[in-house]
Amino acid sequence: MKPNIVIVMTDQQRHDLRKAAGYPLDTMPFLDSFAEKGVDFSQAYTPNPTCMPARVSMFTGRYCHTDGIRSIQRDNHLPQGTPNLLSFLKDKGYETAYFGHNHVFKNLLTGQNKKGESESDYHSFSDGPLAE
Repeated sequence: MKPNIVIVMTDQQRHDLRKAAGYPLDTMPFLDSFAEKGVDFSQAYTPNPTCMPARVSMFTGRYCHTDGIRSIQRDNHLPQGTPNLLSFLKDKGYETAYFGHNHVFKNLLTGQNKKGESESDYHSFSDGPLAE
C-alpha cells in the first residue's frame, strides 16, 4: 500500500515563529502538530519570496523563471503538460488534488475538472461524494 502524501504549504511566516522551533508563544499549533507526525523542513529556502513563483518551483523542481513565472499575474499559470509533482504522482497511481490558494494550475480555476481528468482534481473532491 502506498503511503498518503499531504503537502501543506503556507505563506509568509518564518519557521522560527513556531513553538516547536523555540518561539515562546503557541502561534501555530496545527502546523506544529503536522510537523510532529511528518517531515518538517526547518532549513528550506525559496527561490522567490512571492507565493506563485515559489509554488511553481516546488511543484516542478525548477527555478520559477525557467517557466517564465516571476511574479503574480492573473493569467500566468504553469503551462499545460509541464512535468510537475502532481502529474508524476498521478502516473505512479496516486489520486491527487490541490486545495487552497492556487496560482499554479489553470484548470483548477474553471470548475469543470472531473475526478481523474487532470493532475490537480479539486472540484471532484470538494463538491460532494466522489463518483466514477
